[in-house]
Amino acid sequence: TALLEEGETTMNISCWVGDMTLIIPDEMETEVYANVNIGSVELFGTHKEFTKGAKKSSGITSNTVHYKSDNFDTADKKLIIKANVNIGEITVKKV
Repeated sequence: TALLEEGETTMNISCWVGDMTLIIPDEMETEVYANVNIGSVELFGTHKEFTKGAKKSSGITSNTVHYKSDNFDTADKKLIIKANVNIGEITVKKV
């Protein structure tokens, strides 16, 4: 129920072990960085599982899912979310 002012608002949310659910208003232009060491990320219906040490083809460990809404760069109000969970699940959905 937060009311955001014009410009960018950044939220850093983290927990060691557990599940995190973030509900964002449908009209809010959003950029999300969701990082899980061991567990899963469900970002607007797209689900991805991670295990410790999952590596990309480049050999670099990356357990981060990134999303940026289409009109983010031109919006008056922008929400940037950086969510981190060591072991668990991050769910981000719009309503």
